[in-house]
Amino acid sequence: MEHSIALITGTTSGLGYAAARSLAGVQETAAQLAAETKTQVFTPLELDLDSPSSVQSALAELGKRGRSIGFLLLNAGMVPGKKRVLTSEGIEAAQAPLIGHHQLTVGLLHSPSN
Repeated sequence: MEHSIALITGTTSGLGYAAARSLAGVQETAAQLAAETKTQVFTPLELDLDSPSSVQSALAELGKRGRSIGFLLLNAGMVPGKKRVLTSEGIEAAQAPLIGHHQLTVGLLHSPSN
């Protein structure tokens, strides 16, 4: 039986944190089931929206999994600042999450499994 994917961004606070926390309760149950059935139900995926290469890696990994996304919460926000800061990839740090969400969304829309 194939399972869909839940993808949540911005899990460090607010709505994204609450959604991830709810899924963590489900994940505890899944871990118990995995131990009993020897089948892994949840597989975490690291994604840094500030890094276009991280977004591309996440999209490639999602593509390899070959499953559709059943739950998507794009929640990471912009981080305003008074001083202009660039990420290691040369992107304005305050805008990087917005650009990362755009890159992720376009990549998901072009994915054959979604």
